[in-house]
Amino acid sequence: MKMEKQVLELAKQNGFKCTIARPSVVSGRLLDYPKYITNSYIVFYAIGAFFSKMKALYKEVGRVRILMNPEGGLNIVPVDYVARAILRAADTEQTQLNITHTKSVSIKYLLTQMFKKCGIEGLEFVSEEPKDKSTVEALFYKTIGNQLASYSISKKHEFESKLVRDLLHDVEEPDVTSVFKDLYDFAHNINFDNNNVYYSNHYGYDWKSIDISPITTNTILTFFHFLWICNFHIFIQKDFFVYFLCWFCNMFVYKFIATFTKSF
Repeated sequence: MKMEKQVLELAKQNGFKCTIARPSVVSGRLLDYPKYITNSYIVFYAIGAFFSKMKALYKEVGRVRILMNPEGGLNIVPVDYVARAILRAADTEQTQLNITHTKSVSIKYLLTQMFKKCGIEGLEFVSEEPKDKSTVEALFYKTIGNQLASYSISKKHEFESKLVRDLLHDVEEPDVTSVFKDLYDFAHNINFDNNNVYYSNHYGYDWKSIDISPITTNTILTFFHFLWICNFHIFIQKDFFVYFLCWFCNMFVYKFIATFTKSF
């Protein structure tokens, strides 16, 4: 808050307008295409990414006890909603704008959906941090757990969103709860890495339909690129028989990715 006051004072001294915009937790797009994508998959995405890695590392994760207020919620706003609010706020005399959603997403619902996607069945909600932690629980509370705690144990409350809704009166407020599963599943399916969206567009397969572990995904793509590098090298050497043989292998791998990845 001190820094914000200094910025506003600096703007006043130099005769230009300034608006302090405060978005809540930012998620992927829900208004514009491509849907669900965002620049960085953090906060609640980071929780899912953590347990996705744990599932890949440990065959049996076991129970995971998470400290939580059952009534707690996370105020999530899509990145394209935030962008529109900032653009419109620039044409007003407002000095401060909270870019929030009128309704929060239940922490309990949010975690349940993420654990289902990760394939972990031992989720439990507790009122006190467990003392006899498992290996996974210890890692969780030592790392990402502190970040989650500030949201999960807070009391239920809704943010004042009248000003931002007045600014975006002609923009329908997205129902984040109803689309949260698709929103999170997209990030999980691309392994929380937008480079994998590039692979989807470039090679023609749909990452939304793929539900495989990050290790399997990276292995397939690494092998695919290795074949293309070999192909190019052989072409330079003008060994056309081997070139076409490698080309055939490339197409086989491509078809495998596009058709059979759902079986993993």
